[in-house]
Amino acid sequence: MNLQTRELLRSDLSQALDAVEGWLHPAEAWALLESARDACPSVEQPLAVEIGSYKGRSAIALASGLKARGRGALVAIDPFEMEQNQQEVFRHNLERAGVADLVEPIVAYSHDARPKVADRSVSVLFVDGSHEYEDVMQDVHDWLPAMVDGGVVAFNDPFWGGVARALRDTVAIQRSPLRNPRLIVNTLFFDYLPDAGWTSLDEVRRLRLRAFLKAGRFWYNRLHVRITENDRLPVWVKKLQLRLAVLLIGPLVRRPRGDRMSLTS
Repeated sequence: MNLQTRELLRSDLSQALDAVEGWLHPAEAWALLESARDACPSVEQPLAVEIGSYKGRSAIALASGLKARGRGALVAIDPFEMEQNQQEVFRHNLERAGVADLVEPIVAYSHDARPKVADRSVSVLFVDGSHEYEDVMQDVHDWLPAMVDGGVVAFNDPFWGGVARALRDTVAIQRSPLRNPRLIVNTLFFDYLPDAGWTSLDEVRRLRLRAFLKAGRFWYNRLHVRITENDRLPVWVKKLQLRLAVLLIGPLVRRPRGDRMSLTS
């Protein structure tokens, strides 16, 4: 892809996400788009799945990647219970972005929706549903068998207590099929490589990932939440704690380019 095409895609994505409520950072949205566009290039009809849709930011990013690829579909799973008319707003946002025809919403919890998706059929999986430990564990258990070898799996909010603990117990383990962790803002991306041999470098990456999740969880639970929710603290204090977080977590990662922090070397 040439630079002009890349910048046009970025501009289109930015416009599509404008005025769509949600917490997904533009850099995370771009990474999801790239994953949907590029993952498993040999698959004729790529399938992306998102667990947790809210009002459509991640769905628009994933569907835009499939649109740029020229084929594929997105299954968007959400019970749509957070707000009144949430599903209608979700559909409106997809239509406004020009990707509604690529998206199949499933109004259900992720565990209940799993039988509707075939094993070894998913090229990209974005997990952003319930952040409770047991629910994240269930999502990993349910959905990894649905992945295509070489696919991409991403977890939002890896510093959240339940998410961090579940990732440590299911992903940051020896011979995990999820390899090459990289952090983009607040989403951890992995490559799904179940048949790849376990190497010494994989072990180093696993240990770095475990340390990273532990440090990040400490920062999020002990500092970030308390400080950001304290209305009596000035804005400069809240910004300072983010800089301190970089000092806390930074030694565990490196930043090769842009918004991406890699745990892979």
